[in-house]
Amino acid sequence: NEILIYTGTHPVGTTPNGRAAISLFPFDDTDNNGGVYILAICATGATDPSQCKYDAFRIKNGDPDDPTPQFPLAHGGKYYDANVNGQWDGGEVGIASWQIDYHDMISGTIETGPNGLFTLELIPDTYLFVEKQSISGTWMQTGNTVDQTSTTGGATATLNGDMTYTITVDDDQTVAGLFFGNVCLGAGGGKTIGFWSNKNGQALIDSGDLYALRGLHLRNVNGSDFDPVSAKGYRTWVLSATAVNMAYMLSAQLSATVLNVRNNLVEDDAIVYAPGTNSGNALGFTTIAELIAEANTALAGSGVVLSDSPVRAYQEALKNALDAANNNWNFVQAGQATCATPAF
Repeated sequence: NEILIYTGTHPVGTTPNGRAAISLFPFDDTDNNGGVYILAICATGATDPSQCKYDAFRIKNGDPDDPTPQFPLAHGGKYYDANVNGQWDGGEVGIASWQIDYHDMISGTIETGPNGLFTLELIPDTYLFVEKQSISGTWMQTGNTVDQTSTTGGATATLNGDMTYTITVDDDQTVAGLFFGNVCLGAGGGKTIGFWSNKNGQALIDSGDLYALRGLHLRNVNGSDFDPVSAKGYRTWVLSATAVNMAYMLSAQLSATVLNVRNNLVEDDAIVYAPGTNSGNALGFTTIAELIAEANTALAGSGVVLSDSPVRAYQEALKNALDAANNNWNFVQAGQATCATPAF
């Protein structure tokens, strides 16, 4: 952070890591017995508190036996939630340089360190901690949905339903376990309906694939069963699929996913984002195998699903999840190495 223009009376220097700095001393005295001061950095010509950033600091009197209480502390971290279970598990890797906002009468942002952790000195008050959402890539917040906080000295911490935290702290108190989990979505090897109907995909379809497709509850446009006996017949059927009868389009997407798995393009235990499905967990994540089984069961129960059908929205959610997998969009990446660098 470079200081472009400073015309005040405070001394200007350079920090050990080479950044420009302005000395806070001298500063006005305070009648707060704890020696707490508020620092405000405002835009030039600011007329509203929202145009300023605030921070607090405490000055001791220099006596080593000074009984002045210690600032309350908040500890937390950002981690890659590889198993999308909404909590930090041992071995899950921290995410560095992720911004976490905190709000009360003083608002600020802290960035996670190289190990994904942060520690923040506060002043006594009630705070809301919120992770900033990345504007780059396909990052999704997954945690925490499980409360892993701990407190000392009478502090309180509440995990809110929107994966934020409300904490109340006083001097000599600590809150820990303010964890925030994320994953990113991306490729997993899927091939589309278009691939399985072109010459490259057609060349891969063998008798075992056709047998597997016949074992599914695939539907035609009129709701009757579709049991392919040749790759060419499958091609004609899949290229004609429309969503007028949602069961037909769901069948087409299901068939492509099954072919992807059978031809070792997609792992059946790969985790995908599938909101609106029954196999998805509370965050909407399920495996390819579970998604295939659920879609097949749905087709067995309803072969004609028109615009007024009570199960249309459900079958459409299944179709959308399979379509996204076949287009390589919704696979949970194994780690952040294949994710876009977070930007805020």
